[in-house]
Formats: sequence, C-alpha cells, structure tokens
Amino acid sequence: ALGVLRARTELAAGNPAAAASSASAALAAAQNNNDRANALRARAQANAALGQHAQVVADAQQALALDQDSGLPPRVLADLVLLQRASQAQGDAAAAARYSTLAQRAAAAAAALRGEAGK
Repeated sequence: ALGVLRARTELAAGNPAAAASSASAALAAAQNNNDRANALRARAQANAALGQHAQVVADAQQALALDQDSGLPPRVLADLVLLQRASQAQGDAAAAARYSTLAQRAAAAAAALRGEAGK
C-alpha cells in the first residue's frame, strides 16, 4: 500500500518514470488482489503519463479483472476510464467507445448502489 502511495505522490510531482517504478515494486510486494489491482492501476496511470499506452491497456485490463472480482464499482470505473483514454490515444476508436459505454454503465450502477445504501 505504501508503494502505491509513493507512486501516486511521484506522479503528482511530475515524475511518471519513478511512479511506474514504485508501482512495479508495489505490485511485486502485493499481498492480495486489492493491493495488486491498486498497483496495476497506479502503474497504468504512470505509463499513461509516459505515453506507453499499450502497457496502460495491459495493466488496466488486469486491474479491471481483479476489481470486478472484488465488486468495487469506483475502482472498476477508474480502470474503464484508463482503458478508454489509452484506447483513444492508440487510435482504437471502437475500443474507446466500448470502454466509454461500460464506464457510463459502471457509474450508473455505482450511483444506484449509493442511492440504495442511503435508504
């Protein structure tokens, strides 16, 4: 968890290469699927800043699979947004549109769950 925090701090400070390295170290040290998904997502975000969109897609797809298994809508949404942006950057409009639609559905589902929790 600290490795992911370090990666996010480095990314916010404008050092995506260091962020990617920290996220990779966090992934190697991950003890469970939530930690793995967080590390993959952090590395995808760092690689997006580096313009390494194929790696973004690979990491975000892995994070998405883990987050779907965990049933965490906000994380699923974050993964889908990463996938949409990376697909768009790669010139894959069809994939970008598909991920955008899925992200909209995930956002709606998360909102519905929040509404149900408030009742």
